[in-house]
Amino acid sequence: MELFSQYRTLVKEARFPALFERSGAQLMATLFQLEQSQWWPPEKLQLAQARQLQALLDHAREHVPFYRQRFDGIPRFESPEALLEQWSELPLLTRDDIHAAGPGLATTEPLPLHGRQHQIKTSGSTGRPLQALSNELVTHFFRSIACRDILWHRRDFHKKLCVIRPDRKKSQEATERETWGRPLSLIYETGPTAGLHSSAPSTQQLDWLLEQQPAYLLSMPSNFQGLAEEMQRRNVRLEQLEQLISFAETLSPQRRQYLEQYFGAPIKDMFSSVEAGYIALQCPDNTHMHVQSEAILVEVLDDSDQPCKPGEIGRLVLTPLHNFSTPLIRYENGDYVELGDACSCGRGLPVIKQVMGRERNLLTLPDGSRSWPYLAIGEWSRFGPIIQAQVVQKSTTWLEVRLGAERKLVEEEEKALSNYLSKQLTWEFEHRFSYHEALHRGRNRKFEDFISELV
Repeated sequence: MELFSQYRTLVKEARFPALFERSGAQLMATLFQLEQSQWWPPEKLQLAQARQLQALLDHAREHVPFYRQRFDGIPRFESPEALLEQWSELPLLTRDDIHAAGPGLATTEPLPLHGRQHQIKTSGSTGRPLQALSNELVTHFFRSIACRDILWHRRDFHKKLCVIRPDRKKSQEATERETWGRPLSLIYETGPTAGLHSSAPSTQQLDWLLEQQPAYLLSMPSNFQGLAEEMQRRNVRLEQLEQLISFAETLSPQRRQYLEQYFGAPIKDMFSSVEAGYIALQCPDNTHMHVQSEAILVEVLDDSDQPCKPGEIGRLVLTPLHNFSTPLIRYENGDYVELGDACSCGRGLPVIKQVMGRERNLLTLPDGSRSWPYLAIGEWSRFGPIIQAQVVQKSTTWLEVRLGAERKLVEEEEKALSNYLSKQLTWEFEHRFSYHEALHRGRNRKFEDFISELV
């Protein structure tokens, strides 16, 4: 794709080279640097991160009451090399710490060049909502990573993008606009975008998509699954579809395979959070993800707070590099991920092989051991007219199987599904079935196939 020919120029007579307005020029300058830094070796990336972390820590010590007290008695890091060697000596930041700190976690000296501050809120997927401050500088780097995602996966932004997500406005009325919107429209000419709220039934969503015929579709994996099942019932396809873009929920390898089969298009996944921004993007050449090291420091720790090795699953610890309004230094956000080996694509950005989810997504067996269950819910329709499903662990001996179905399963169908579940989970739990008109998303707007109420 000849990108230069698609630039949005500020001066219409200056088509080549293009001239950008200020925000677009800053975005292009950052993208130019990101294009180079992705190929740096890990050691060079870590040293660059350490230089940025020094600035963040110095500001936190001086102007954030919580860290002024927390870091009292901890010597300053005299060099980026020293910071890398001693970084693990800094205490972890938990959600309990954040709630206890309250306003004390915010800077008392906002930096003028970081732009206006604004409040961000999470919806409390771990049980307690989180509030923090962000600013325009953070937004700029968020937009830069968003553009990287589009460019990495070579989306032709002259074509139509459709978006189905749980935005704040719960109206099921469709929306349309002439461009893909910011950040891309700051620097490129783009095609149109159409949007629909994810609370619309799958039947309505598919009717709308068949009318829109998008090249790209962004939504959550559970919503894609509902659409795939509706497509299968009607025996229809989205003929123009080139790519699915998934966000917000865990995408297992099995669900990826199922969705790609029924949509006939590849899925490109991303991993982000409200409070930390982009964490990782899917590699352009593989299905695993690359940490966005230019914007965030990611650590994966075991139960002893030691760094995990490739192939190991551990707790995610995050430090956004540019939020000086509410610094989150070594923030344990509650997610578990599996680290991967260095990527064959040649990028030095660390690899997350798979996002596992939160602790409450772990199955506990009667012997006390725990594992990440795979339920293959996409295959459950062969046991009956099942539209939605969710499994909730109530004890170490029984599971509630919640079904949204066109009718209640007969005894033989429930027994067959129960046997299938026992095989998938490698344990014969007691399965108690319950039926619902619809299975709703949690406060975090995500849908989880499996939830444990034991944690």
